[in-house]
Amino acid sequence: MADNKKNNNKSKYNRYERQNSNSSGKKKGNSKSNLEVECLEDLDSTRNLDISFVDGIKKKKKIEEKTEILDVVEINKANAEFKESIDLNARLRLCSYLLLILVVVCVCFLIFTIYHFSNFDHSKVEVKENLVNQKDKVIDDNYVFVGDQITMEYDLEKYFNNMHVVNSSGKDYDTDYIIKNFNDLIYKYNPSKIFLLIGINDIKNGVSDDKIVDNIKTIVEKIKDSRPYSMIYLESIYPVIDIDGISGETIRKLNDKLETLCEEEDITYIDIYSNLVDKNGNLMSKYSVDGLHISDSGYEKITSILEKYIKN
Repeated sequence: MADNKKNNNKSKYNRYERQNSNSSGKKKGNSKSNLEVECLEDLDSTRNLDISFVDGIKKKKKIEEKTEILDVVEINKANAEFKESIDLNARLRLCSYLLLILVVVCVCFLIFTIYHFSNFDHSKVEVKENLVNQKDKVIDDNYVFVGDQITMEYDLEKYFNNMHVVNSSGKDYDTDYIIKNFNDLIYKYNPSKIFLLIGINDIKNGVSDDKIVDNIKTIVEKIKDSRPYSMIYLESIYPVIDIDGISGETIRKLNDKLETLCEEEDITYIDIYSNLVDKNGNLMSKYSVDGLHISDSGYEKITSILEKYIKN
C-alpha cells in the first residue's frame, strides 16, 4: 500500500513537472511576456496623465519669489523715501531756527542802535577818552573848594599854608549856577579832592529840599563822569541863627537828606553842622558874625575838622 501511494505521488509530481515545463517552453517562445505587456500598458497609461498641478506649483513658487523680491524692493524704496523726508524736515527746521535767530539778532541790533543814538551822550565818551591822558597829569594834590559866600570868605591859603588849594566860589552861587558853570568852577582845575558846600542860597530863594538834593546829585555825577579819580567831600550846610526866614529845623532836615545822598553815591559826608550848632539848633554866636556868616573862630573850627580829610 505504501508503495502504491509513493508511486501515485511520483506520477502526480511528474505530471506537474511536465506541465510546468510545457508552459515555460511556450512562454519562452512568445516575443513579450505577460509581465512586460502589463508594464507597457502601465507606461502607456501615464502618457495622458494630468500633471498640470505641477506646473501650477512651479508658477506659484515663481510668483511668490517675484513677490518677495518686489516686497524687498518696495520696502527699501519706502525706507529711502522716509529717510529722505526726515532729512528734508531736519534741514527745514534748521533753516527755520537760523532764520529766527537772524531775525532776533537784527531786531536786537536795531533796538540797541535806536537806544544808543537817542539816549547815549557821546560827549561823555570824548571826555572820558581825554581822562586817561589827563589823569596822569595829576601829580600833586590839588584841592578845590566850591560853594557860596561862606566858602568865598574862607581864607584857604591862611589855614592851609603850602597846600595847593583853589577857592572856586561866589557870593550868590547856588546849585543851578554850579551846574551851568561846571567846567569853569570845577573841571578846569583838575582836582584831586573837591570840597562842596552849597545850598544855603537855594533855601533863601525858596527852592525845595528835593530840588536842592537833585541838583547836588547832578553836580556829583558830573564830577564822577569828568574827573572820576577825584575824591568828593560834601559838607553839611552850616547852621544859622533864625534869619531871612531860614530856620535851624529846615537846615537839619536838608542835611539828613544830603547824608543819605552821600551814602547812595558812595562819597564822603562831612558833618560840620553838629560842631557849630548850639543846644537850640542855632549857629553858636562865637562862630558867627551876623547869624549867617562865619567868624574867624568859626573858620578855625571848620579847618580843624577838614584837615584830617585833606591830609588823609
